[in-house]
Amino acid sequence: MRLFHSSPLKNVSHYYNSSHISDVFPEAKISPKSLSELLFSVGKERGKMVNFMKNFVEGSEFLVIDLTHVFSLSENIISATTGHNSEEDYTPQINLVLLYSLDKSQPSFSGWFQEVSEMFRHSSFTEGSWSQKAVIIGDKGFFSDDNVKFLDTEELDYILPLKRNSSLIDYSPIQSGNRKSFDGHFLFEKRVIWYYERIKDDRRIIVFSMKN
Repeated sequence: MRLFHSSPLKNVSHYYNSSHISDVFPEAKISPKSLSELLFSVGKERGKMVNFMKNFVEGSEFLVIDLTHVFSLSENIISATTGHNSEEDYTPQINLVLLYSLDKSQPSFSGWFQEVSEMFRHSSFTEGSWSQKAVIIGDKGFFSDDNVKFLDTEELDYILPLKRNSSLIDYSPIQSGNRKSFDGHFLFEKRVIWYYERIKDDRRIIVFSMKN
């Protein structure tokens, strides 16, 4: 109920009683007190949750997706520490990460971390999952010299967007106004996207432009 309706615990009973779930689980305890105790007990069983999720780590190709950051001022959530994100907000936060199987077309694992290096050293991601091929996908806040150096050292593939003022971007094809300077184009949401590729500092840089 909290997932589908973003409902506080006090409103769960309303959604439960008007849902088919009440027929499937007629004896469910959904009082705020019962749910609070359940969440507290589940939160203490991190080890069991990790072992359960490992059953879904199947396949030979994976995407590691930096999903989002979640803020929390709770003193009881020790995982939330002062961090940096693309919005320049330093409120205590945790970063949600998803491991997605391309072979199975399904999520394989999820977790939360503060730094890239921490994510790849965490046992829940390294045991039984990094022996396969993986591509890391992040947002602009993910790109930094330290993060990229770590990924290169570990020989991990990654796709990271650059900030517009990055020195790695060559804007001369766009500034020339000559379409022949581009490598090609494709359609995205009925709009023509032009693109070109450059190699700089041994990195493959692809620039996209919606200019006609």
